[in-house]
Amino acid sequence: TMLVQLQQFFTPSLDTSLAPSHGADVRWLQVREQILTGILRIAAILSSQQRGLRLIEDLLQIFRADADGLRLQLRDCDLQTLATEAVESVQSIAHERDVTLILKQTAQRDGPRLVCDPDLLRRLMENLLLNAIAHSLRGERVWITLEPRPGQLLIAVSDSGRGIPEATLPHLFERFYQADPDHRGSGLGLYLCRQIAEAHGGSIRACNLPSGGACLE
Repeated sequence: TMLVQLQQFFTPSLDTSLAPSHGADVRWLQVREQILTGILRIAAILSSQQRGLRLIEDLLQIFRADADGLRLQLRDCDLQTLATEAVESVQSIAHERDVTLILKQTAQRDGPRLVCDPDLLRRLMENLLLNAIAHSLRGERVWITLEPRPGQLLIAVSDSGRGIPEATLPHLFERFYQADPDHRGSGLGLYLCRQIAEAHGGSIRACNLPSGGACLE
């Protein structure tokens, strides 16, 4: 994103050979620190606005689904492209929390294709990523994987966090359900994921990984 690019531009070490004096070095470092602080404040504001807009969009989608069912606009889509767009869409939020997003590339030359509603499937990926980011600690990683299987395609988002309490697994995709009472969320993102998956003739589940962390697929 533009904010990340700006921060990277001002982050490199100062080349003192270009500065006329030590005083100039200090002044430049102070200016750079002020600019970085401003960038981080702008990022926080935009991130908060982005989360608010996503919540409104999720509410509208759920309202439509409850009233008339999700109306799919089906197209032949490259899922690798949709996954890349989903990662880019939530990258600023991941950067704010110091979480690294990794899209595992498929072995195929061309990305897996699926007849789907691209907007809804992208939203499903975004919500799964946001859920993993929200439950990850700083410095941790989140992976999104696309795995073609006979007659179906697996979309999986996994993390290296604390995992999910076993008692909450059956309820994770219920409306307004929150597995962690200390986590501020709407309880709607994963519910919408279930609706989108089922509207496409699929299903969704959550599990804990033997190596630690959780996987939603």
